[in-house]
Amino acid sequence: MNDIHILNIKHIKICKINNYDFTFLNEFNEYINVKHYYDILLYVNLQNLYDYLNIKWSKLNNIIDKNYTKNYTDLHILNKVKIKDIKVFENSLNTFINHNYAMSVFFINILLRFIN
Repeated sequence: MNDIHILNIKHIKICKINNYDFTFLNEFNEYINVKHYYDILLYVNLQNLYDYLNIKWSKLNNIIDKNYTKNYTDLHILNKVKIKDIKVFENSLNTFINHNYAMSVFFINILLRFIN
């Protein structure tokens, strides 16, 4: 006969660590539900996310032929920044995305990878 073991599973409490109304994806609101991604940002460490984004962007730039992307990557430089204030995060992402739909999709992809 098979025994069934019941595990004591504790509930994990997730707390908001950020309280801010993000706006850097608002212009893409007609294409994607940006509120969903803004809600995720309320629960993540923004410095760690920003560093992860920077690593992934650097790796992508190393993979792609520099001759093809020279002008494009010069426009979208992701500077190493210490996120002491959420406004710094917001301004850095505004500069990085720069009204470009592809860059917003890249950021959302990185955000989803980060939380997994």
